[in-house]
Amino acid sequence: MPYYSFDLVIDEEYENQGGLILENIEVASDRADQLATEYIRT
Repeated sequence: MPYYSFDLVIDEEYENQGGLILENIEVASDRADQLATEYIRT
């Protein structure tokens, strides 16, 4: 399974969200959306 790394960039602010081993790009895309939503809520 592939390893995906997630970096969140808002304007010039950079936040490393870590990485995960996921099944495919569709699952990785969904997880990226979740991470961004969680970040915005906090």
